[in-house]
Amino acid sequence: MNARCVALVGILLVVRVPIACGDGGIGGCMASSCHGSSQPDAPIWQRAGKVWFDNDPHAQAYAILHNEASRAMLERLLGRPLANEAERKQILESRCVSCHASENTNVDLRPLGIHCGSCHGPLNAWGEDHYSLATLSKKESRFDGTERVALPDWSTQVRKCAECHIGSIRDSNPSMHVDHQLMAAGHPPMPFEFSNYLERYPAHWSLAEDADSEQWMRWRIGKLETAKARLQLLIDRCQIEGDWPEFTEYSCSSCHHELDATGWRAGSKQKANQGGVAVWDDWYLNYLELAIEPAPETPWRTFASQLDALRSTMESKTPDRMLAANHASQLLESLQQSQGNLSRTNMDRDAVKQSLENLVDIEWPPHSWEQGVQWTLAVRAMTRSVQLPSPELNLGDDFYDGFFVSPRTWRRGQSSSFDGSSRFSPGALEEYRSGLRQHLGKQP
Repeated sequence: MNARCVALVGILLVVRVPIACGDGGIGGCMASSCHGSSQPDAPIWQRAGKVWFDNDPHAQAYAILHNEASRAMLERLLGRPLANEAERKQILESRCVSCHASENTNVDLRPLGIHCGSCHGPLNAWGEDHYSLATLSKKESRFDGTERVALPDWSTQVRKCAECHIGSIRDSNPSMHVDHQLMAAGHPPMPFEFSNYLERYPAHWSLAEDADSEQWMRWRIGKLETAKARLQLLIDRCQIEGDWPEFTEYSCSSCHHELDATGWRAGSKQKANQGGVAVWDDWYLNYLELAIEPAPETPWRTFASQLDALRSTMESKTPDRMLAANHASQLLESLQQSQGNLSRTNMDRDAVKQSLENLVDIEWPPHSWEQGVQWTLAVRAMTRSVQLPSPELNLGDDFYDGFFVSPRTWRRGQSSSFDGSSRFSPGALEEYRSGLRQHLGKQP
């Protein structure tokens, strides 16, 4: 963030009278009498902007585009040195800004990164009326007829996150997804899991007191919504001009790994890339059956057959893009139909525990690091919801090194939540499962 913007926000945090709302800037939002209070005992809504500015990684999403590593990435993307500063800015605007900054604000405010307007709607939609007593009394209806975005539930939240963390393709700006060109140039991988991310996120909103008991429902909603977003991205990629198959559709570790077969991949499904066929990346679709409750007219076997057909097409030597789009569309439609069965009223402790017991008895070991992480996250959400002591607390940092950064509040500069496929250890995962089986009274 440049000195000009730091000074701007610093002034806004101490000002006592709100700058007029609706001007397209964040002045009114960050005033101390609105959302920028630095008083620790102030209500969270009044400290929300300060929490975002001090702790939220999204506040530096644009600044990271200007470090040396990002400059080197752009040059690798071009295959030559940048001609000048104007060329660098042009690439950033066309390939990066849609996710690394708030497009619907003045270019001068790009350094503020992903701010209020990215998630809550254009800032000029939040006029002075939004904090009047008459408007506040309307509750959710205060969003009617405006461009303001309500984020009342997890489904809405995860869909907003997925626009960038999974990717989306729009006719006006097809750059809101990370393709293999960007990955090859140095962009980090994009594995996303809503429940884990939200737990680590420095919240600028009120947290429910029974957050632990809702972990499993949050995992299920996150799994369903991210699966839908992932399928929609695949469909869009099939329908636009460009390289096909798009390599980010496949598991990175099925190609990027040691050449010997002595590691965890020996005997695993990852050997399927022999003969030039890579393993389709089903990060978002692993254990999807745990997240949905199929309607009687759409039993799970329907989902399973649709998923198998899509996987078979994507793992063929010459995947047909239109056939892949057709299979993905059928599965997406089935998931959309199932969503009505997923509600908070389905939260039953005994049912969750039964699902947990079933999960520890599934076919073992997992065929990939990706599946191992997804299994672990599902188990963790279940154990938290049923308030069962989790054995993961006794495994130490070595266990997490093979999966993901241990849950803690996410701060600027920390690495992604998920890392370490090269250090994946089926043995550590089996130790985890054995401990869990003992907790459940099962035989080792």
